[in-house]
Amino acid sequence: MVFFFAIFFGFVAPTPDQTPNRFFNALDGQALLTGWYICEDAGFAHPDQVPEDQWIPLETYLAAPHRGQGVWWLQTRLELDDRLAGNRILSLCPEGLASATEVYWDGHLLSSNGTVGAERTAERVGRFYEPVPIDPALVKPGSHTVAIHISNHHNRHFWNDAQIMFGRYDDLMKGIGIWQVRVYFLVGLLFVTLILNTWLFFHSRHERVYLFVGLVCTILAGRLLLENIWVFDTLDTTYYDVQNAWRQHATFLAGYAVATLLLFHFQMSRWGALALFVLFGSLYAFRPPGDAAAYLGVAGFAMCGRAWALRKSGAIVLAAVLALGIATLLLPIRAGIDPLSWLGSWIVLGFNYALAKRFADKERERQDALLRSARLENQLLKSSIKPHFLMNALTSIVAWMRRDPETAADLVQALADEYRTISEIADRKTIPLAQELELCRSHLQIMSLRKDAVFRLEAPEVPACEDIPPLVLHTLVENGLTHGYEHRREGRFRFELETTARGMRYRLFNDGDVEATRAGSGTGMKYVRARLRESYGENWNLVSGPGQDGWETTFEIYRDPAPAALELGAPSPLTRRS
Repeated sequence: MVFFFAIFFGFVAPTPDQTPNRFFNALDGQALLTGWYICEDAGFAHPDQVPEDQWIPLETYLAAPHRGQGVWWLQTRLELDDRLAGNRILSLCPEGLASATEVYWDGHLLSSNGTVGAERTAERVGRFYEPVPIDPALVKPGSHTVAIHISNHHNRHFWNDAQIMFGRYDDLMKGIGIWQVRVYFLVGLLFVTLILNTWLFFHSRHERVYLFVGLVCTILAGRLLLENIWVFDTLDTTYYDVQNAWRQHATFLAGYAVATLLLFHFQMSRWGALALFVLFGSLYAFRPPGDAAAYLGVAGFAMCGRAWALRKSGAIVLAAVLALGIATLLLPIRAGIDPLSWLGSWIVLGFNYALAKRFADKERERQDALLRSARLENQLLKSSIKPHFLMNALTSIVAWMRRDPETAADLVQALADEYRTISEIADRKTIPLAQELELCRSHLQIMSLRKDAVFRLEAPEVPACEDIPPLVLHTLVENGLTHGYEHRREGRFRFELETTARGMRYRLFNDGDVEATRAGSGTGMKYVRARLRESYGENWNLVSGPGQDGWETTFEIYRDPAPAALELGAPSPLTRRS
């Protein structure tokens, strides 16, 4: 994706070249005219009427206190080689001059963009940019004078970081088209990411990370369109001040949103969000919008460095994506796209990579879970037909048939019920909790009859909608009987169910021998953990150990886990397991 991203922008077109106003040999692409002089209009109707001593350098005029509304003359000179003169149609293209302009070439009026007026009522605003072809008969070798008559009564300032481009007419038009393509491409990338994350939000467990990524894409795309709104239509400059004001608001929002997305990804302190707000708030209040990319770069690298120090996954990869975006700011592939939109798009590209990797990891986990499920099912069936268990059960049946046929019949019926239930649930991922408890009682009844003992299970009424992986509690009960009651003829199991803020907590207690249970609780617990991981992924927690007067096993199922960060590295568990 990164390769395509760079190749696409690299081969669409060359970048406008900023050169002095002396053009020799071939003029490829566009050139930015420099060396401008300015004069405040004192009723001069033509550039030739302006006295030479009235012209002052534009940079000097703009650096000193000056008026933002009124009428001005701009002038510069350029020199053409004879190989350029008459070589295809040349043109001028003023961009960002407000509100109306007239363009002159050697004193000849080439074009009027709006109507220049001495006061607001006489002025008619022009368009933001207006390519002006130059009559080939006027293009001759030697020195030429370019003059622009400007009036501004509808906006706060006439200059607005304006630039006047010079070059072949078809190259200027091609440059505008390429500018549009680049903007379309980035907006399309952001829009597709927005749609994808919105869909994921509504079709997942409403994880907020998807909604936040979509919001960031919306802000970036909106700002990019606002920044380049004049590219999509030849709008006039009536609302140029409004566009500039909203551009400043959108710059603050975009910079803060992208930086906060990085903070959200690395799951850092909320104080970091406050620090970012202060940082970009100072940009909004005291610095020009163009500094937003620098602020974002510094904040991004600071967070990546902090995340790396804390051993957060993806810090190095994201820092590399950020560095690559900053490096390409200096290359021709960015021409026409402002630095903040460019850098923000690279970061979104990094999150797209993270999203793709996350889906690939989930698919691999799903395949592993299917394989593990098949193995567990086979293990379940094998463990439920243990030869020594059957042999002991049959021996007990023979013994009871001699002593008490009625008890022998009960043992046969309990054994049949247990195996029938196990065969029914073997291929299911979860079963009702009530059915699992009934299976545990059936097993306790069998063991009671076998050992001529009394084993009982105390459990509250459970909701009919509550499910659990099959044989999880059954395995814990069987494990407790095997190791905790080897030489005892009475035992008590107690099951408790508790609702927590994030899900459900299951607790099973038995009053068996603690040391014997500790020594022999390996294989059964492996099966329980495998079942929980298969059904709930990483959204569970299991603790098993000595309790008060017995052995206690507690496991929690998180129905509403904390939102996962989009990972750019190895997946990190959401919960801690023991």
